[in-house]
Amino acid sequence: MQDLTDTARDSSDETTPRERYRKLAQLMVTGSQDSQVDLDYLVDRMRAAAGKKPIFGTEPTAPDLERINRLRTALELAKSGDKAVFQTAEGQAGFRSELRAHASGFLAPLIKNLDVYWPSELLRNGVVLVDLPGVGGGCPEFS
Repeated sequence: MQDLTDTARDSSDETTPRERYRKLAQLMVTGSQDSQVDLDYLVDRMRAAAGKKPIFGTEPTAPDLERINRLRTALELAKSGDKAVFQTAEGQAGFRSELRAHASGFLAPLIKNLDVYWPSELLRNGVVLVDLPGVGGGCPEFS
């Protein structure tokens, strides 16, 4: 386990482990790794996602509350060993929104594997997309 008090900079991206964990928490709670929120708020919201009571007495914003509830559901599914299956009746816009949330959005840090199915003649025989490391992530796992 990484020591969160470690302030040594990683030579590859010039951030400390603490900064990388904070960026992950910001992404999961607010939907943006670059958001500026108090650490007390992040701690309370991450505790809420884990089904724990807040310790700093902060209150979630409405958009953050929706994300926290979805994070809690994802963590409960992972704990039970069940898989999540999403079907959207919202058409292409709903599909893109869910795909973004899972592949690169606030749920991405929790996703180990993502299987996507789409009824299309072009995809009749299947296709495998491999996500290669990119830039701009909050921690080395996304770099």
